[in-house]
Amino acid sequence: YVPEALVNFVAFLGWNPGDEKELFSLEELEEAFSMEKVSKAPAVFNREKLDWYNKQYLMNIDLAELTRRTLPFFKQAGLLETEDIDKEKTFEWLKSIVELERSRANTVSELVQALGFVFADKLEYAAELLVWKKADPANAKEMLSLLTKKLEGIDEQNWTGEYLEQTLNGWMQEHRFAVGNVLWPMRVALSGQKNSPGPFEIAAVLGKKETLKRVDAAIRLLI
Repeated sequence: YVPEALVNFVAFLGWNPGDEKELFSLEELEEAFSMEKVSKAPAVFNREKLDWYNKQYLMNIDLAELTRRTLPFFKQAGLLETEDIDKEKTFEWLKSIVELERSRANTVSELVQALGFVFADKLEYAAELLVWKKADPANAKEMLSLLTKKLEGIDEQNWTGEYLEQTLNGWMQEHRFAVGNVLWPMRVALSGQKNSPGPFEIAAVLGKKETLKRVDAAIRLLI
């Protein structure tokens, strides 16, 4: 839990500002807090509320600052060898990774745990997971094969989430492919998970080479 969220949460254990505002910085609490507004009833510790506070702060803390705070957790999880990231390019890459999950996780450790798939050499998942609910294995394999050819034609200089989304959406509309039939197996192929960030964002973080490698592995899994 980040300190800002914990301070905010603890301040509300038995105290209320008298309005609907719930998110206060320490400076704002110094101005607003008064003993007159502290309830005489025992405070109730609500873990779900603490998670809610923490999630709000994770979503709103400066991304670079949040990334710096995750470094010890990445190291502890065995995903980074050191907390000292001295290369700007590497830190920018980590920022883009953290951005994938910052709006989905409740805690920093949960965020880092959810991002393990990005660093994996090989993903382990059942072939059935690649199949969209309105499709079948043959269709999933076909869509991934066609997707591979489309991705191969995209220049690495244009390999961003925005460009991939624009290009692939146009391609699906042109060929009248059902979005779920393409993007579901793509997302699973890249993450190995039923629930994960979007496929365009993941592909942008992984890069062209790793994206194609994972899509190829998915196709072979469906054989």
